[in-house]
Amino acid sequence: MKRLLACLMLCVATLASPLLQAGQAPVDWRIALLSQDRCLNLYRQSTKERVNACYWYKRTGLDAVGYAKANYILRDAEERVQTRMDVKLLDVLFLIQQWLIAEGRNSDIHVLSGFRTPAHNKRLEASAKDSQHLHGKAADIFIPGLKTNLLAAMSRVIGVGGVGIYPVKNFVHVDTGNVRVWVYR
Repeated sequence: MKRLLACLMLCVATLASPLLQAGQAPVDWRIALLSQDRCLNLYRQSTKERVNACYWYKRTGLDAVGYAKANYILRDAEERVQTRMDVKLLDVLFLIQQWLIAEGRNSDIHVLSGFRTPAHNKRLEASAKDSQHLHGKAADIFIPGLKTNLLAAMSRVIGVGGVGIYPVKNFVHVDTGNVRVWVYR
């Protein structure tokens, strides 16, 4: 695990280094990455939909069209209901995607679940009563060919919200609630 985290930190440094100017004070790598245009390549497993959602531009801020695309792909596909997703969650997904790109993995983030209605959430095994999914602040994701523990480790390095590791089902839960980690077996 120590080797894995060391590798992740090296990747983070690689991601942030082009954004830093010589002679300037060190900049938090997340801030450096979030200071650029933010686009997400997302694939919705259950509906076979793929989207490129440019939800934030450096010069103009939140982009309504790109944000709407992200909201749609992260909707409750089973109930056909969408909500306004937390932009901070989109930022977490963006940081994960930037890490993938730095690692040479130009892959979509595969979404299993985003927003959930209360009725949908209630039907799920072991779902929290006040799940972050209910508030548009969570996503269950995986990257084809990437081990769940590596995706979870990177999500933890980002340091925003909860990270749930589901090794048997091969996905990671990320949210923007309180910082916490759990493993579901």
